[in-house]
Amino acid sequence: MLIYFGTSNIEWDGEENFPYIDIAGNDRFPESKRAIFYYCLCPHAFGIHRINFMRYVDIPGKSKGFYENVQHPYALVVLPQSKLSLFRYLDDSAVYAELENLVLTEQPIELIGMKVDSLIGLLGSNEEKVLLMANVVQNVMFAFIYVILLVIISVLSKWYSVCLIRIPARRLLRSLPNIEQMLLLEGPAIDVFISHSDEDRSFVIGTIVPFLTEHDRVNVCFSGSEEFTPNQPLIRQLYEKITKSSKLLVVLSTSYHEDILCEQLQLEHIILPLLYEEHRQKTDILFILYDDGARFPEILRWNFDAHRLSWNNHLPERVLLGSIRRWITTGNM
Repeated sequence: MLIYFGTSNIEWDGEENFPYIDIAGNDRFPESKRAIFYYCLCPHAFGIHRINFMRYVDIPGKSKGFYENVQHPYALVVLPQSKLSLFRYLDDSAVYAELENLVLTEQPIELIGMKVDSLIGLLGSNEEKVLLMANVVQNVMFAFIYVILLVIISVLSKWYSVCLIRIPARRLLRSLPNIEQMLLLEGPAIDVFISHSDEDRSFVIGTIVPFLTEHDRVNVCFSGSEEFTPNQPLIRQLYEKITKSSKLLVVLSTSYHEDILCEQLQLEHIILPLLYEEHRQKTDILFILYDDGARFPEILRWNFDAHRLSWNNHLPERVLLGSIRRWITTGNM
């Protein structure tokens, strides 16, 4: 006789180990009892099991009885139920049919046990192949997703470079048709241009400018210096000073990123396009990360030729200024 059991999850708070047999009442036959089997359907549970009962026998005329071990006449055969799927390609239905035939024809339990062990071994090897194939497919999917993400990032970065930087810079160049011709005729007239925010002005005029002008006699230009003419368009003057400078020193800080005139006009629309259009070498621009809020330009993050200098790296100020001097004279840090 074959019986197919359904399964359900239960919260087991008993102290007894599995398998556990409980006795309950029978609604249809009040005078009889029914047995409830609590069984753990794990790999170690599959196989042939015998059910033994201990019952107490009273002896008429005696005060004490005795316990008797009674074995259930039926053997309990617990088998896993498997179906073909995408990864489960071994068809074990023939083994189940053969096992069912042995049970129905009431073959010896030893023969049935040998067939059960063979079936469990087949299912175990099948499960290993299923896990291997599933892991391979999962790794391939992860690799495919990674490649797709790289392609998307590459497309977005190119779109950002073209639409948000190069096109606005070219429009700005077209609005100033005579400036580029003047630069070609005159050449750079300023040694170093310092791009900074108004809040970092004290650092520029108190530390960098005196060091460059007194020790190296460098012609330095920065916002608010004598090179700027009052009552003249500031944007045009900034463009002229930056493009006419041999080297560019950019002081990045929290206030620099918050200043639209610094971040969007000077950096994104004038300085960075000079690199893209190859009017400046990457060694002609030095980025100083002045405070913890300074962010290196995202588009140059993986460009290791671009020079950067962290001002808060606990080095003496003279060492940092010496690095700026080497950059001006040799182009290297």
